[in-house]
Amino acid sequence: MKKIILFFLFSFIFTQNNSQIVNEGFTISIWGHVQQPGIIHVDFNKLDVDLIYILSKAGGPMPDAKLNKIEIISQDSGKRIINLKEKMKNGDYSDLLIKPNDTIIVKPKLIYSLKNNSSLIHTFLYMATLGLQISSAQQN
Repeated sequence: MKKIILFFLFSFIFTQNNSQIVNEGFTISIWGHVQQPGIIHVDFNKLDVDLIYILSKAGGPMPDAKLNKIEIISQDSGKRIINLKEKMKNGDYSDLLIKPNDTIIVKPKLIYSLKNNSSLIHTFLYMATLGLQISSAQQN
């Protein structure tokens, strides 16, 4: 009987401790051109959460990510733009701290958009060429 009571007592304590661990912490949203965009849970015991840590938790930026204009949107301080490429080049890691409930947006470079929208560009160029040909034919 003592073993059963101890078992239930231990189970109750273990469950309570684990639920507190899960509930402690905060979330950061990361959108855009990273390997695993979404919501990242950060434990409260991680005191200094910076942009590099969150990017790493998201699997890192995609190869065509625009690291010179990363947006960080905070509920209390609005939007700020971080040039992570320049900061890493200079070894300046100041102003990279992330606050609870921040949203990080990593946009792709222009070349990525051009590569993925090549059919749209092709259609535009085709229409422009067709327009020039019609204009040229009307002049003759």
